[in-house]
Amino acid sequence: MPDLPDVRDRIYHPRLRALSPSIYPRIAFKVRDQGAASSCTGHALAHVIDGLLHRENLLTTPKRVSARMLYEMAKRNDEWNGTTY
Repeated sequence: MPDLPDVRDRIYHPRLRALSPSIYPRIAFKVRDQGAASSCTGHALAHVIDGLLHRENLLTTPKRVSARMLYEMAKRNDEWNGTTY
């Protein structure tokens, strides 16, 4: 059974436009590799921050934030019991 008409369904009308040839940003640094360390949270967040800083042109030369510091802060604020990360 179809939904009844609702005015709120008409609020958003996306416009057709050409898509970008790529969704991947051009970055001036390599994706981080945590290796055998269990610090994936820190590495993932650090890469996101690196990308956002680069995209917003807040840095003229690519610099990398500390994945280790982010990981240690995540462990400190972890709400789950245990220390096996």
